[in-house]
Amino acid sequence: MSVTTKFLIMVLVISMVYHERSMQIDILSARNIKQKQLINDLSRDYEQKVSELENKVASLSALNLRISAYTKSKDETNDDPENTAIMEKPIPGKTCAVSRDLKHLLGKEVYITGVGVRRVNDLMNSRYENSMDLLVGSKDYAMNFGVQEKEIVVIN
Repeated sequence: MSVTTKFLIMVLVISMVYHERSMQIDILSARNIKQKQLINDLSRDYEQKVSELENKVASLSALNLRISAYTKSKDETNDDPENTAIMEKPIPGKTCAVSRDLKHLLGKEVYITGVGVRRVNDLMNSRYENSMDLLVGSKDYAMNFGVQEKEIVVIN
């Protein structure tokens, strides 16, 4: 084999190796572009979700209320202890009543600091204002709970 033939074969091999490497680089570049697009899409979705959550948090209203507890016994309720003001069955640990100045909260869920989530579905006696009553299972628990100042946040 002549030197020229060897040289041409070597150039051809180098050219093929270069072409193969170039194709690999193109494939990697395409993958990187797709990865960058995916990252951009995920980032955009994340930013949108954060924005939506920020708007929800901004729309939440917090109130400081006088909070007490009651049971379903006749001496602590009206004539119909088996139905709330919006005709739902009262459930200890879930139901709460609000004073009539807060009746716009009926049907809503609220988060009560140190207590948890409750559903506002009952009304308190008209003598109370800026107040909430938590339905509990026993008079002992209600008495021990006493009267407290708590912050509530309207969830929905």
